[in-house]
Amino acid sequence: MSIFNDGPPIPKEDIKYIWDRFHKGDKSRTKGGGTGLGLSIARQIINKHNQTIWVESGEKGTKFTFTLEIS
Repeated sequence: MSIFNDGPPIPKEDIKYIWDRFHKGDKSRTKGGGTGLGLSIARQIINKHNQTIWVESGEKGTKFTFTLEIS
């Protein structure tokens, strides 16, 4: 399953940090924004179900893909 965002891409230097708790790549969005926990929590949930999640970001947006076993 994939989720695509056609907004600005995630800079290559930030990709390795997006799963870290409290990481915010776009520092200009800190006022009134989130806590930087969402992707960390999503990854933990996916991992607890023995599944995987990964990200691809390019010029035209960002795609998060994850496996989801249906029983």
